Amino acid sequence: MAIDTDAIQTHVRGILKALGEDPDREGLKDTPSRVAKMYGEVF
Repeated sequence: MAIDTDAIQTHVRGILKALGEDPDREGLKDTPSRVAKMYGEVF
């Protein structure tokens, strides 16, 4: 099964925005790619 990391990153950015966060701030800017990588390893 192929993991669509681009879609995961897009959705994680959306979740961060929905939570009132700025996904481009220093502490979060790599979070979408980290989450996508984690899902790739788990699934």
